Amino acid sequence: MPPPHPVPPQSCILRALGEHALSVKNPAIVHVGANLAFQNHNDPLTQLIIQQPSLRVVLVEPQPHIAARLRNATRGYENVFVHQAAACRSDAANITFWEIDQSKLRGSEIWFVREQQIASLDRTHLLKHKAFAHNIAHLTRGIEVPCHSVRTILQLHAIATRRVQT
Repeated sequence: MPPPHPVPPQSCILRALGEHALSVKNPAIVHVGANLAFQNHNDPLTQLIIQQPSLRVVLVEPQPHIAARLRNATRGYENVFVHQAAACRSDAANITFWEIDQSKLRGSEIWFVREQQIASLDRTHLLKHKAFAHNIAHLTRGIEVPCHSVRTILQLHAIATRRVQT
């Protein structure tokens, strides 16, 4: 008999967050780099939102096309908000965010890069994936995106914060 599949760490974290959310007033989750959220209804975050409609969720995603996909996927969820910006240490008008230019992908690069959605504030992070796309340096492009601090994101979505004693 094959061993059972381990529970992904993200699932455990989201389960713990969901349990904690039941014990606080006005619970909220801010998911920075939401990229792959809402891929399907088996996604742990999607399950948490379905099970706890009082939970407010802010999906922070810098890439405009991914933010648009998230808006479509979360249409009808009144407790979910998509915030299209990069989460930064401090606010700035714009910052360069590095992504793969999807129109330049060919052959096996298409599957890997589209599935992984490789993107970063640091271009060198993208370049580390050259084993999967040998010409990755030529596939990257910088896009200007809004840059908001976590404090600003919380304020814009009226999420109260409190200091947690440890």
